[in-house]
Amino acid sequence: MNFLKSNKKIVIITSIFIVLFITNSVVNTVISSKIEEKISDFLKDSDKEFEIKYEDISYSFLNSKITFEEIEMNFNDGEYIQIEELELTVDRNDLPSMKEIKEGNFNILLTNSEINLTKIKFVNRDVLSEVEYLELSLNGQINPNENELNFNYFDIRLNELEISPNKDEGKLELGNLEFELDSDDLINIVKFNELYGEIDDLSDLSIKFNLDNFILPHDLTKQLDLDDIGIRELEGKEFSMEITKNDDDLNLDFDLNTQYLGELSLEAEMDFSKNKNDPFLNLEVSLKNLDENFTKILKRTKLVEDGENSFRLNYEGNINDIEKSIF
Repeated sequence: MNFLKSNKKIVIITSIFIVLFITNSVVNTVISSKIEEKISDFLKDSDKEFEIKYEDISYSFLNSKITFEEIEMNFNDGEYIQIEELELTVDRNDLPSMKEIKEGNFNILLTNSEINLTKIKFVNRDVLSEVEYLELSLNGQINPNENELNFNYFDIRLNELEISPNKDEGKLELGNLEFELDSDDLINIVKFNELYGEIDDLSDLSIKFNLDNFILPHDLTKQLDLDDIGIRELEGKEFSMEITKNDDDLNLDFDLNTQYLGELSLEAEMDFSKNKNDPFLNLEVSLKNLDENFTKILKRTKLVEDGENSFRLNYEGNINDIEKSIF
């Protein structure tokens, strides 16, 4: 009897999955053709500053995922972008209607949305950029008219990036990169470089950045002024940074492991409760296995030698006074 009951449950569950699969397949076929029709109409009515082509489009009703195959975007100036596959997972209720898109006055809400791109190639007159895989997880809203990309959660994961300039300036290579922003407040990613000026106004904030196996060419190290200390090309295994802010407290953890600079570890705790412009700082810095030329430079500072080609710094005090403890 138990055997019969168990088999009956299996038959019922199997039947449900078969019905779901068939329903999903039928609905997907219908919806995919409708999506393709709407996209085609939209592209015909849009400005001809660029042309978009793709080989195939499919839609999964069960997980609200749209998949584009073999995308190519050609711009009037000769630039183009190729993407082997693009997957967009988004809540259907978050998307604007085609009427709103054509009128150009709309906001796009993104609730736990994901964008996955495979084999991206971007070509212009100056550089060739290639990415093996790119994954985005988003929570926020987009206002195209105001050039605003506002998120309280933004996570990007990138695998194998190569940027090759047409001129002989060396190639930028990144193995794996991850950037995560998590905040109670909406933050405009377009103006992210201005965040430091508004960080006091944010309540809870977490920023994580991880990078491994990278090569920075001379053109980039020059922009970072690293060539002033003899670094033409920078090759490294690890670069990670984590910033967390909770009310008046801000913590920073920083790690860097490169062939030339050696191993750098930094831990900082800042308290803004008494002075927003000059917070109290608790800082620990460790530098190990440095290049001899870099060691000679640091010997001129007040950093404490901590073994061969190694230094450390411990500091407690206001941030505006830290320079006195170094030079």
